[in-house]
Amino acid sequence: MIEDIDEFARLAGLHLDEQQAAVLREALRIDPETGKWQCPTWTPPTPGQTDDLVATRVLLGFLILDENVMWSAQHRATLLDAFHRLVNCINRLGTANGPSEFDLGHNIRIKARRTNGEEQLERLDTGTRIRFISRRYRGAGRGCRADLLIIDDPDFRRREQDLAPATASRPNPQIVIVE
Repeated sequence: MIEDIDEFARLAGLHLDEQQAAVLREALRIDPETGKWQCPTWTPPTPGQTDDLVATRVLLGFLILDENVMWSAQHRATLLDAFHRLVNCINRLGTANGPSEFDLGHNIRIKARRTNGEEQLERLDTGTRIRFISRRYRGAGRGCRADLLIIDDPDFRRREQDLAPATASRPNPQIVIVE
């Protein structure tokens, strides 16, 4: 799986150069002694050029690793961009059955919830989700659990403690900080 990251990204309509694919492979390494991520908190290099890299990590987690994902950002426009990018990727990986449902084959069906402020993607076969949470509102994301937490905000340190409970109960969470 890890060796085919660039091919997976290409099929989803994303582009990773060799360096980005190598960085993502490194971030996905598991410590053989503990069985946990070698990089439990990870900041992609090259700020401002990480959209496809982070989208690939999220799709791998959601579709291959069966991870619940929470994508958190201060600004709603950032979340909507991420949501639409991932919907387009999923559409490229499968077949659209209407505007909000996608069939990826192998009994993998995805439902896109497009309700304003409650955007999410859900795998109907496993129940795993990608939730898009705006940190503008204190307590946003409370009660959610995430195996993969994306913090998409250069001023993340101020709100990091608000999101910590989302990963606290997970056996092997990973936090990606997009600066």
